Amino acid sequence: MKKLNLYLTISLLVSAIMLSCSKEVNIEYPTWNALTFSENPSDNYLLYMDEPYVNLTFPGSVEKGEINYINGSWMIEKMEYVFIAHNWGERELIIYIIKNGTEVAERVLQPQPPVVGSLDNHIKKFSLKFDASAGEYSFRAAVKDQRGVTPLLTKVLHSSSNKLVVK
Repeated sequence: MKKLNLYLTISLLVSAIMLSCSKEVNIEYPTWNALTFSENPSDNYLLYMDEPYVNLTFPGSVEKGEINYINGSWMIEKMEYVFIAHNWGERELIIYIIKNGTEVAERVLQPQPPVVGSLDNHIKKFSLKFDASAGEYSFRAAVKDQRGVTPLLTKVLHSSSNKLVVK
């Protein structure tokens, strides 16, 4: 299972990096930010890969103000951004949307139901849609389960940032 999770994560990252280099993508500057939300304080993937964690990828900037992840995927032209969880189960995820340093929205999300016959049903996918006016956005998260609401630690991956600029 560890090797499969590592392989899937590496495949997603390589795909996103390769697609972000495409000249057909109409995004102005570095186009890919990646976050992991986890209870584990370690930044070492090998230390938290078997625990529950959420990956969220998004562009550095967009022209349009609609953020729309459908079943774990947000497509902008040929670029795909993901909102997925590993080792998650059926727990709820709370995503906090912050604009210019102030929390503007809180959404409680359920994982999407599995797809019959899919090979990636072990990966939980989240849908999220919100209209974003011009400004700078960032994200935080928490898990809601039998313990109550537990804030998750935000890890910024691959020298990216927790910043989405809507023009």
